[in-house]
Amino acid sequence: MSLRWRGMVGGIKLTFAVAVALLTLVAASTASATQSVTCYEKLGGKLVEILCPTPVVATSSVTTKTAGQTRANAFKLGTAGYTAGFAWKLAVTSVNTNGWATVQTANATNKAPRAGYTDVLITISATYNGPDTGAGFDLVSNLAVATAKGASYSASPSACGIVPNDAAAAGDYFNGGVLTGNLCFQVPTSVANSLALYWNAFGVKAPWWALQ
Repeated sequence: MSLRWRGMVGGIKLTFAVAVALLTLVAASTASATQSVTCYEKLGGKLVEILCPTPVVATSSVTTKTAGQTRANAFKLGTAGYTAGFAWKLAVTSVNTNGWATVQTANATNKAPRAGYTDVLITISATYNGPDTGAGFDLVSNLAVATAKGASYSASPSACGIVPNDAAAAGDYFNGGVLTGNLCFQVPTSVANSLALYWNAFGVKAPWWALQ
């Protein structure tokens, strides 16, 4: 009788241990599934941890009628829309698809685009509406252009050379500050008139701004 009782007690302890282990695994799995990826933002010259922006997901709640969230319904030229992070509200104010003459005057070391390519200068006006300060470099580094067929180009610092009134070099802005400057993309001349600007960060490719 004593042996059977100890066996039962041992069985109960074993079952309890397994149950605890299973509950621990489930809890860890749930925590992992709900935990956000850590994001950082340059504020006041330092990287600080921030709450990661919620990605824009193309579901039934985000349709082609939602302003800016698709290329087909991009923000129109001169119309401001919020980026998907860093609290900037941005508008494209002008576009020059043959901007070499302007780029050339910015610095004598700049080189003309190679045959078949052109410098596309995009002038933006962006208002910072976040905490502390926002940097022009952070804004520009997350912007890109895409052709109608989906080819993408970034505003690489080496693409056009030294850009006149470079938005990336605009420094930091406090809440309410307005950044006005240029982005430059060197692209094939054949696609220069089919480009659209878009926000490309945190796995999100939206919103979009029309360039025509």
